[in-house]
Amino acid sequence: MAHPFNVIYIITDQQRWEHLGCNGHPHVQTPNIDLLASQGLTFDRFYCNNPICTPSRAAILTGRTPRSNRVWDNGCPLPDDETTLPEVLAAQGFRTQAFGKLHLTPWWDESGVYYESGSYWRDHKRDDLPEPYMGFQASEICIGHVTHDTGHYGKWLEAHYPQVHANWQEYLQKHPSGARDTFLWAMPPEAHANSWIADRACSFLQQQSGDKPFFLHVGFPDPHHAFRAPEPWGSMYKAEDMELRAPHLEPLETKPPEYLDFMRGHLNEDVLGAGDFNTLDMTDHTDDQYRQIIATTLGMVSFIDAQVGRILDTLEANGQAEDTLVVFTTDHGDLMGDHRLFCKGPFLLEGLVRVPFVIAGPGVNYASGRCAALCEHIDFYPTLLDLLGLDCPRGVEGRSFASLLAGKTTVHRDRVLVEFLHQFQLDRNVKALIKDKWKIIYWGGQDYGELYNLQDDPLEADNRWHDPACSQMRARLIHELLDELMQTENILPFPPAIA
Repeated sequence: MAHPFNVIYIITDQQRWEHLGCNGHPHVQTPNIDLLASQGLTFDRFYCNNPICTPSRAAILTGRTPRSNRVWDNGCPLPDDETTLPEVLAAQGFRTQAFGKLHLTPWWDESGVYYESGSYWRDHKRDDLPEPYMGFQASEICIGHVTHDTGHYGKWLEAHYPQVHANWQEYLQKHPSGARDTFLWAMPPEAHANSWIADRACSFLQQQSGDKPFFLHVGFPDPHHAFRAPEPWGSMYKAEDMELRAPHLEPLETKPPEYLDFMRGHLNEDVLGAGDFNTLDMTDHTDDQYRQIIATTLGMVSFIDAQVGRILDTLEANGQAEDTLVVFTTDHGDLMGDHRLFCKGPFLLEGLVRVPFVIAGPGVNYASGRCAALCEHIDFYPTLLDLLGLDCPRGVEGRSFASLLAGKTTVHRDRVLVEFLHQFQLDRNVKALIKDKWKIIYWGGQDYGELYNLQDDPLEADNRWHDPACSQMRARLIHELLDELMQTENILPFPPAIA
């Protein structure tokens, strides 16, 4: 085993790649994450394996695709027989701790069977998680999207801010712009889940004596919709300063029919019913309302950055910074107005599937500070174990990019795979393969699909699936997609003997 350095893994919920100052956004202020980026490596082409919360998070913690670990949708809990990254580290003497959002089991569950469901805490009167939980020796969680009365956060809020806990809705006011799911929030920022998560993480760091290395998971529930942030972050950015991307007004006729169906809310209403939690019906929204949603989202991002700064400052004050690997990423992106769509869904466009990934600390020695290599979330599991000199458990499908971090190479994968299957939104698979400058999106069981030249068309406005000039490229990428699926076939459970 190599030198057992500490690890802090910070993951947000539903954040676009460009919603960081270090990734070139012209308005968002993220000085703390930018500082981390200046000390390490920032990835330009890092992808999630699935653009839905639980499948993405399970892929990260198992190093296995959603097809293999069986977490292919939000309603699928991570099976107990999967070997998680914190489980491996705990067995090697690490202190493993999670604060904030995990979302490895369903949170919308009336049975109360699942530990991260509201019913488990409310109806079944539970007040803790089993230990260990998903490989973490200890966990303190918040549930959903800043749900105020469940999980450890709900207990803390009731004890320390009883007025906020008892009168939650009184602090929320619909934004005067009329933008959907967008609010003004009078909640004291110190009572917000983001602040509580940072409080608990800082307290944990202050208690570490250096006798054991630690793996600390910090899960912020923002900037996932609903769009809201306490002051001063809620009004930090002005809608009139926000820019709408070029395809915002693009006709959708060249794309699969699901685009128009979702934009008009048809699939949301007909399949999901009222209260859809994914792609929003935005057909009645003005450009100013689109801009307000973006502005409020950036406020949520800056609020997170402030909490990240507190954690990094505590790490530095305790003399742990030089011996700690720090990672910042998200589970998936957000369509955020691209093609008049918001949030997430089956549209495997760059805004949804390309994610921020910043890493700094032991083992990171990349000369330029920016990396254009293709990587994906399942690669972090084997990379960390590689840096620590540990073997991967059987069945891990990710590939270590430790050599990339060390500056020994500038390439990693020649293609990445993103998969989507949602039991409520669609009854078929959608898969994307990104290779070089090309992306193909295959809609299972259909005679249509999507093909983009990301170099010439970074906004994915020109679908070239039916372009005769691209027929050979389409055929080649379909072949490579099939090959990638075969290369990532699940090999577990491994046969214990020969027949």
